[in-house]
Amino acid sequence: MNTQKKNGQNMLQWVIPTVVLVVVILFTLTSYKADILTKEKNKKIDEYSSKAREISDYYSSEVYMIGQVARMLATRLSYDHDYFCDENVNILTSAVTQLNIDNGYVLRSDGMVMNDSGVEARDLSSATNGDLTDDTGNIDEYIINSNGDCVHYVSASFAEGSLILKYTPKNISDLEMFLNSNSKTSTYLLLGSDGKILDSAGQESKVFKEGDSLFDYLDGANYNGVTKKDEFFRNLEQQTKGKSLITNKDGVTKYFIYQPVGDYKTFIMIIVDEDQVSQAAQKSIASTNTMFWKIVILILIFVAILIIISLINATNYRKANRELREQAETDLLTDLYNKVATETKIKEYLENEGKNKKAIMFVLDIDNFKKINDTMGHAFGDEVLSTLGHQLKSEFRINDIIGRTGGDEFIILLKDLKDDAALRREATRVETFFRNFKVGEYTKYSATASIGAVEIPSDGTEFEVLYKAADKALYVAKKRGKNQMVFYKDTKDIKIEPEKPILKVVEESPKPEPEKTEAKKEESPIPAVVETVKKEEPAVEAKPEVKVESAVEAKPVVKSEPVKAAVSAPKKVMPDKPAVSEPVKKAEPVSAEGQSQKKVVKKVVKKVVVKKVVKKAPDAASDASVKPAQPVKPVSPVSEKPSVKTEEPDKKESTDSKDQGSDKFSFFS
Repeated sequence: MNTQKKNGQNMLQWVIPTVVLVVVILFTLTSYKADILTKEKNKKIDEYSSKAREISDYYSSEVYMIGQVARMLATRLSYDHDYFCDENVNILTSAVTQLNIDNGYVLRSDGMVMNDSGVEARDLSSATNGDLTDDTGNIDEYIINSNGDCVHYVSASFAEGSLILKYTPKNISDLEMFLNSNSKTSTYLLLGSDGKILDSAGQESKVFKEGDSLFDYLDGANYNGVTKKDEFFRNLEQQTKGKSLITNKDGVTKYFIYQPVGDYKTFIMIIVDEDQVSQAAQKSIASTNTMFWKIVILILIFVAILIIISLINATNYRKANRELREQAETDLLTDLYNKVATETKIKEYLENEGKNKKAIMFVLDIDNFKKINDTMGHAFGDEVLSTLGHQLKSEFRINDIIGRTGGDEFIILLKDLKDDAALRREATRVETFFRNFKVGEYTKYSATASIGAVEIPSDGTEFEVLYKAADKALYVAKKRGKNQMVFYKDTKDIKIEPEKPILKVVEESPKPEPEKTEAKKEESPIPAVVETVKKEEPAVEAKPEVKVESAVEAKPVVKSEPVKAAVSAPKKVMPDKPAVSEPVKKAEPVSAEGQSQKKVVKKVVKKVVVKKVVKKAPDAASDASVKPAQPVKPVSPVSEKPSVKTEEPDKKESTDSKDQGSDKFSFFS
């Protein structure tokens, strides 16, 4: 888990910066695109504002030109004392004809009015059919006349009166040079300061009829964007240009772009849908959008390639890691789990999914496996293990845990058994498997096994407890004769005592001394070394004879008188019981001729080798009967010398020495 976590962290170290970089790039591109779109929208709105200003300038210039003509005519009329004379009538008629003016009026200070036809009227209201009143409040303003047409009256004052010219401005729909194709997607209004619609053209000209109020159309609308409702009305009142984003009662959001027409309390207003502005802006930045999407696609392809490479690397890594983990967990000879993996998986099962579930675990040992290796060879022993491992793997379920935990030791854990009947059935299955198990391609060899079984959870829920219990059952199975299965529950009352060590007698060879010419040279006895070993072997019965051999060449045999010593018979140790260790008594001095005979360890030396076997301590009565032939000084024990194991004396050599006589030593090289 630590390795996987570390690898995950290493991957995140470059994945996170890459993802962050991609997100930053996409965010930057999106923001840039949004900024470009916003600028393009504002550009389109500015285009509509420019168009409104152009139309406003056209109407303003018309009014201004007619106003200039009115002032010149007023100056000319002021030269005559009779303002209603025929000459002034001719001047008005000529101006109306040449300037495309509808009518001309001369207003005297007494209120009398004369038109360009010379017809006099008592007041302006009578002369203009109710368009103008005596207070001249509608002069210099676009108004709707009695016939429903938009007209404009321009006045110029002189000494005792004023000159008034009436003309009808061109309809907005006739201003093709200003409208172009925008008339199909927007609406143009000639609007009075009081909100009355004087003229309309464009997409919704039928909705905005002449004489209607714009404020009635905007009743219940939502004002947002650049200006609010109060700002909108204030701008109209103060003759200020502006733009407003207004959502009408039908839920359609529109831009209202307005421009005042001079100082004549009149506006040119262009109304266009917000969606239309956005579409126009999108169309204008089509190349930018194309480039944006190309970059986005390239980034997505790059990210996709990174993801694919990451997935491939992760898959390859997981595969390699799984293979390495399997190799680390697998026993190469048997293709089963090794010891560490077996224990780990059993512990994980017992701690997690195996809680409160029945299972059975077997610990088995192949019988006489050492004998198989010694008699049939290690290659055949490996074949036994390999065949057993592969057959066990194919015999049981894939989710069962089967492993080799030692040289010829195996563990089998059968998971998730339903009841006790299933436990017994699986135990019988395992036992039957080993009864039918055979190895060998040509000659079939029946290899048996001793099996210890434990039940889970009745015998324990921890691996160490279960393993010890199964190992005890396995030991009992071996003691009962092997080739059988024993359950731990059947061995709970059996006490297993550890084997007692036996005494293994070994002796040391003394340093050889130069041979003396004296016939009666006494040899010093050699103390024995006692070695404790744990082995079921019967103690060797020592005989009270010592065979002394010399390898000295070209020297006469030294004879010595035989010494008879009465030695009591030692106790025999039964082969099936270990010998009891007893303290070794101080060696009795005996003559060289009375020493025990034994097998001599072959060693090429040219000096006398003396061997002695220390027997088991005799009884006190026996000790009294031993009579040394000659007194021999005891030799202190030699420490830390090479030891020689005790072996049975060679009977043949003993016989030969008897034939030669008791007064001779046997020599050989």
